[in-house]
Amino acid sequence: ASNPVYKHDKAGYAMLKTGDFPWTPEIAVGTYGYDTILGESELDAFWFELREDGIAYTVSTYDTDADGVLQEDEVTVYSGTWSINSLGKLEITRFYDREPFGPSSSCFMETSDCLLYNLRTWELLNEDDGKLTLVNIHDFRYDILYADDMNGPKEVFRDVRTLERLDTVPFDISSIELQ
Repeated sequence: ASNPVYKHDKAGYAMLKTGDFPWTPEIAVGTYGYDTILGESELDAFWFELREDGIAYTVSTYDTDADGVLQEDEVTVYSGTWSINSLGKLEITRFYDREPFGPSSSCFMETSDCLLYNLRTWELLNEDDGKLTLVNIHDFRYDILYADDMNGPKEVFRDVRTLERLDTVPFDISSIELQ
């Protein structure tokens, strides 16, 4: 069963769908980011690192104190995996650590200590000169935020967005001590 196209997406989807573009591992591996600054600082960014071994990192940076330097508490790294499903769509997972509870930079599969927080699905609509237009489906598993109710809320969002294939990550965060 495929995900439904919501009424407000149908027009955009119809205009953008110019061919059948299934994902392949050769296309998927790489770094992707948005072609705009996501906040007030050039240090405010969001990107995806999809590695050849199926490991995925989703990274966001936000220069909260506007000092022009990224600190540990201004960088969030989610670990996860990526794969291509039977419909040719790319799926990217993000995990939370159970202890201490929060975004994980070291979980790569769902276990009792690694909780699936988000499943992102990308349907590739078009690729032109390193710019990818895609349907982005967010499946958030908010139930992990409720310790007593593992059947809590779940939300699915869908939108059409454009990403850029990047030659390198926007910022080298390797020197920042992450939890």
